[in-house]
Amino acid sequence: MTDPTKPAGLGDPAVAAAVAALIAAQAAPGQPGTLFRTADDAYRAVVGHRLFTIMALRAETAEAERIYTNDPVAYPVTGRKPMHQDRWSAQVIGRREVFLGRTLAEIAEVFPDYELIASLGCGAVLNFPIVYDDRVLGTINVLDAEGHYDEAAIDRGRWLAPFLAPALLTD
Repeated sequence: MTDPTKPAGLGDPAVAAAVAALIAAQAAPGQPGTLFRTADDAYRAVVGHRLFTIMALRAETAEAERIYTNDPVAYPVTGRKPMHQDRWSAQVIGRREVFLGRTLAEIAEVFPDYELIASLGCGAVLNFPIVYDDRVLGTINVLDAEGHYDEAAIDRGRWLAPFLAPALLTD
């Protein structure tokens, strides 16, 4: 796993441009949609994706809610679903670490909707926790073809997640 105290990825021009875009988006009107669409574009530029979603975690009710999607047909913004205690939640929510699933088999171990994921041409996933004040507010979820993501993608993408915290705090 990457060390979050080392600034790997910050020297990458694509990461710098994505950070600048997110800073500008935070100040723009039309929130949170403006910020969410900019994050979608930023993650596409920095790590690439076919599917991009943002989930808000509701700790008080132990639920997760999809609040943004780039594919409203397959993954609509709809109601809440119960959060499960498993290896994924221990890693992403408990330890606040990025989850990397490199293959569809790895995705199938933690996501029951793996068949839908596969039908979209996706077989790799990165889940970035959005952390503020020592709690995970939500996750940014990027998916693409099997084998698309690696540790370098984690290094590039993890710097963008904190910019989403204000939108989840006001949600």
